[in-house]
Amino acid sequence: MKKFYSQSLFALVITFLSITSYAQITNYATPPYFTGFESGTLDNNWYTTSSNANGRIQIWNSTSLTWNSMTATAHTDTMWLGLDANPGGTLVTNEAWMGLDLSNSTGYRLSFWWSDWNDETHLEDGVFISDDGGLNFTKVLDLHGPNYTDLVWNHFDMDIDSLNAVYNLSSTSTYVIKFQQIDNYYFAGGNDGFLFDDINIYYTCETSNTISASACNSYTVPSGNQTYYATGTYYDTLTNSQNCDSLITINLTLQTSFETVTDLICDASYTSPSGNYTWNTTGTYYDTIPNAAGCDSIITFNLTFDASTTSNLTVTTCNTYTSPSGNHTWTTSGLYQDTLVNAAGCDSLISVDLTVHYTVYDSISVTACTQYTPPSGVVVWTASGVYTDAWTSADGCDSLIIIDLTILNNTVGNISASTCDSYVSPSGNYVWNTSGMHVDTLTNSIGCDSIVWVNLTVYGEEYTSTTINACTEYVSPSGMYVWTENGTYFDTLASQHGCDSVIEIDLTVETVDVSVEQEMTELKANATFASFRWLDCNDNYSAVAGATLNTFTSSTGGTFAAEVTQNSCVDTSDCYTIAALSVGSIDGEQFAVYPNPTNGLVTLQFEGLQDNVDVTITNIVGQVVHQQSYGQTDKIDLNINSEAGIYFIEFKTPQYNSELIKVIKN
Repeated sequence: MKKFYSQSLFALVITFLSITSYAQITNYATPPYFTGFESGTLDNNWYTTSSNANGRIQIWNSTSLTWNSMTATAHTDTMWLGLDANPGGTLVTNEAWMGLDLSNSTGYRLSFWWSDWNDETHLEDGVFISDDGGLNFTKVLDLHGPNYTDLVWNHFDMDIDSLNAVYNLSSTSTYVIKFQQIDNYYFAGGNDGFLFDDINIYYTCETSNTISASACNSYTVPSGNQTYYATGTYYDTLTNSQNCDSLITINLTLQTSFETVTDLICDASYTSPSGNYTWNTTGTYYDTIPNAAGCDSIITFNLTFDASTTSNLTVTTCNTYTSPSGNHTWTTSGLYQDTLVNAAGCDSLISVDLTVHYTVYDSISVTACTQYTPPSGVVVWTASGVYTDAWTSADGCDSLIIIDLTILNNTVGNISASTCDSYVSPSGNYVWNTSGMHVDTLTNSIGCDSIVWVNLTVYGEEYTSTTINACTEYVSPSGMYVWTENGTYFDTLASQHGCDSVIEIDLTVETVDVSVEQEMTELKANATFASFRWLDCNDNYSAVAGATLNTFTSSTGGTFAAEVTQNSCVDTSDCYTIAALSVGSIDGEQFAVYPNPTNGLVTLQFEGLQDNVDVTITNIVGQVVHQQSYGQTDKIDLNINSEAGIYFIEFKTPQYNSELIKVIKN
């Protein structure tokens, strides 16, 4: 259920149809039938009913309803039929019946446009059909609002014959189509309702047919509207006996044939197959003869006359060469001529540029390590001796070689080595980073392989981790780093094998709050959950007896620091100077003058606010060095801007008598 909204005044309502006391349909429209509700009233073949007084079925103007920047508009023109509940709050079923006299008619379709306005899903929402005047209804279409976008028109088109067949119904004279909606709120209140427009019962009589056709050169379709000149599938439209479109698919075959002949003519002329033409020059020609179907067979001739050919042939051979025709054998290099018959039966003149090579005989001396493969590559020799090899030389002819062979031997050695990360082999060709036996190859003094077996031990990098708690800072094990913040750090030492030993340090640096606040003669350490000692900075930082609280005062003055123990760590604050005070009381109220002695700056502090304070500073001989009146204040900062000596500060207020304080300037 949705939230109830109070309804403001709606725009013009054309016709109100929410009536539950009407008799059922008494008039049935004969199709084809169409209504767009533009008359503002329902036709007399309509009947409406609602399950209670809240139901509302009425025709609306296109711009009557607007809510939340959305306006309900008709699908076409200006009117549409709406179903909702007014006032909201009570669930109601709205039914709009449309009566049809189908009288066993066939070929009709139901077409309508529907829009939803935020309606929830109910099983009762949809389109229903009855063939007995509304005594029994069968649901044929669900209209579930949440599946659609609000106020967007959706088109439905259904074949009535198919619906009857599926749901075992008949096209009777009391055929009823019911449009039904159930919900509990109204249009323009943000909730619930169906909109219908352009309801159409129409007849379909379109037919289709497929034919096969053949022709020689062209074909004109039955309608006479188009002529085609190639084989293919084409389409035409006629009007059938019911004055509807008759769609014809035409599978067309054109019997005219086409052929292309390419020929090389050695003779002086050529006569076409029809006997109508004689050609004697190279070119493209055309002739036409009847084909088996009695249509034209159009032949294209690509003719080349005097088709004798010439070519050049470059040949390299060993000792002898037989010409392409087989009529000649040549044994020396030179330029020769030969004649063949080409594919067209014409002479093919060949110019042969011949190079003749001969078998080569040679001898060589060879020194090899372990074994030797001769140029032929067909054998391998492992002992010294004199051998004969036959192979094909660079010019492709036989080459016989006598080889005086000396075989030298390889050497083998062993070494042991160790490394931290990787090891470069003696030859420099390999880098090994795992322990084990490795093999390398060098060249020995006789130029053969020196095979070296390396027994390698790779220690590799060591890795350890530790957790450290430190006060203020931590110096890494290598001494190369000083860390002052929490974190994970890495340091590197040398292992017992001289390799890197990496240490991962999870460091927690405990800090000590050594901040101090000063108010006149009082010092206050800010650390919490800590213990304290106050130190005399002027006495080699010796502890002040009994000063173990977080606050410290001194009436005699001096320089002091706080030693703070916090988080199991100890640290000392900066030194703070407490000046000696000259204190007194006037009429029961305290005042203080500090520091005394001073370097020139003096503060006059009252216990409470004073009005109109007059201050006069004189030197020891009575000369006035400063005189000023101050408004309401409890603190006055003075500056004795004169030479060192003894001065007197006199101040008085309306509340106090005059008071004189002696101050020494260093």
